[in-house]
Amino acid sequence: MFCRIIFVLLLCGAWAACSYEHQPWQPQQFGGELAFQVPPYIEKTTELSDKSPLQFVNFFRNFYMVVDSFPLHSAADSSLTTLAQNEVTDLKTHLFEPAASPLRVVQQQPHPTLRCEVEGTVGTEKKDLQQTIRYYFYFVEGKQHRYRILIWIWADRRNFHEQEIEKLLASVRLQ
Repeated sequence: MFCRIIFVLLLCGAWAACSYEHQPWQPQQFGGELAFQVPPYIEKTTELSDKSPLQFVNFFRNFYMVVDSFPLHSAADSSLTTLAQNEVTDLKTHLFEPAASPLRVVQQQPHPTLRCEVEGTVGTEKKDLQQTIRYYFYFVEGKQHRYRILIWIWADRRNFHEQEIEKLLASVRLQ
């Protein structure tokens, strides 16, 4: 009986430790001018991309995020809209049956901000290993750089993560 009580107490303690509901979000800064907050359950990592200097992950929750910056006046991407269209188009070439929402303006002034969602399947052509992924693109034009925040989750977990993703994207600010 004593072992059962100890087991139940340990199980309750483990469950409580996994609850992030009352933990504060973590403030982040990037590139000297971009600031945002991330949920307490994600950690910084370097495992997602060789190119992205700021990355976050929670493998258990299948939540992934990278943040990149691009020089404001690069020849390849002459505007924030062009950068966004190029990034979305590039992603879609790597997905099976991609579907994208229209690129939409979140705000125009003082810093143009664009958003787009893409959903598609990744895996093998034989369809023996596939997963549908939902991607959230968020583009912000700063004073010196354009920033891309890319979040991706398993599409079947969309309802679980939707409020947190919206809160994260609403926290994005330029300083």
